[in-house]
Amino acid sequence: MILVDLEGLSHDDAGERLGTHRGSVQRNRTRARAKLRAHLTAPAANTAGAVGAVAAGRPPRRSEPM
Repeated sequence: MILVDLEGLSHDDAGERLGTHRGSVQRNRTRARAKLRAHLTAPAANTAGAVGAVAAGRPPRRSEPM
């Protein structure tokens, strides 16, 4: 996602740099964008719960599998 969206590389160039195929770059970028979108649009209660858990010294629970 960073090579294509922030550095401006094409999928082909990013794949070359990473040593993988263009399709892998596209698939991984799509997955990364979906995860980022879900994280950024999650209800504030989930974020507050995670912050509270960290402040209490325990790891936050995951709301979705990675």
